[in-house]
Amino acid sequence: MHVRIPHPEYVSLSASDNTLFIGYEMIEGIPLSDDIFHSTKDKQKLADELGSFLKTLHGVEAGSALDMEADFGTSNILIHPETGALAGVIDFGDSGLGDPALDFAALYAQYGEGFLEMCKASYGGMERVQERLDFYARTFALQEALFGIENDDKAAFENGIRTYI
Repeated sequence: MHVRIPHPEYVSLSASDNTLFIGYEMIEGIPLSDDIFHSTKDKQKLADELGSFLKTLHGVEAGSALDMEADFGTSNILIHPETGALAGVIDFGDSGLGDPALDFAALYAQYGEGFLEMCKASYGGMERVQERLDFYARTFALQEALFGIENDDKAAFENGIRTYI
């Protein structure tokens, strides 16, 4: 499967006071929130598109510890509201060389094991990263609790620490 996602054409680039801003035309789509995900009729098609996108993004044989990985938070996944198809993925500011298992762990943490399995089937070759994926998935609640401490966000702390108490 080949996923056709628009490549952004940058329309604004400015740098001042140690701040860099890059802008591009809006990609038509809405973030894949929990509500939108649960109302999506064709989850298999979406899983196939995300698995194919990640395989292309990672670009090297699955299992390497130095593959490309993204900031694959669910608010960065955009879908077409009418069709539920993948519209785009945004915010690559934190992407770089890393472990692609993190991207799959993010999908697991947000959408559950069933959807993760569908994405993995499209991606292929996941046997080598499964152990790391499981490890990362188990740390997300702790990361949320830590975020709550660092940012004085009581709700984030309580939501994250709830898993451990």
